[in-house]
Amino acid sequence: LLQMEFKKTILDRMVHLLSKGDVIPIIEFMVNCVNTQAADISLIRYFVMEVLDIITPPYSSDFVQLFLPIITNEDITGSLRNEEGNDSVSLFLAHCQS
Repeated sequence: LLQMEFKKTILDRMVHLLSKGDVIPIIEFMVNCVNTQAADISLIRYFVMEVLDIITPPYSSDFVQLFLPIITNEDITGSLRNEEGNDSVSLFLAHCQS
């Protein structure tokens, strides 16, 4: 449990760096974590929720291209969506498709 909290703290720092402009390196790192299964899926989900809480359109095409495979992964974001489609994941996806 303590190790998981430590990892969440690291993710919080990464989200902070993302908010300060280090977007592409942070998202690339997380994509690598997903692709190599280097992080627990719940930690990836936590990261996605935190990122969606701080971002607003317009999104750069580089960001969308990197973040889309993470956010469209049902294992990661399936439990974050609702049927009404007014959740953060669905709203992000709708904006990217418009």
